[in-house]
Amino acid sequence: MDKLIVILSLLGALFGCDGGRDEVVHRIVVSGQDVLLSRASMRDGQARLDCLRSDSGACHSSLLPRGCEVDTACAGRVARYDVAAGASQHIRGARGFRLCVVARAGDEPQCSTTDRLGG
Repeated sequence: MDKLIVILSLLGALFGCDGGRDEVVHRIVVSGQDVLLSRASMRDGQARLDCLRSDSGACHSSLLPRGCEVDTACAGRVARYDVAAGASQHIRGARGFRLCVVARAGDEPQCSTTDRLGG
């Protein structure tokens, strides 16, 4: 029975069923070296930002409201978080956002392809 549950869970994950949870993983590689590994997830109205690894010692994350791009005039509505490598940041009430991450402040951001995280 346990094997059946695992198989059904894996099949569901392959087809995009994740039990009501959104997740984005960012991996930044420079010259063949991992510079940053970050994960963001949404569950029950709470976002969690995990900085799994960063050469600079922190992941610099920006949550852009739905419809915003990095270079648009909605910069005043962007929430920014600096999360130390190995640490997590919990954010309540995050709805409908797009996530961008950089290893060093000022670097070109790596953004999720959707702004539908959290709603």
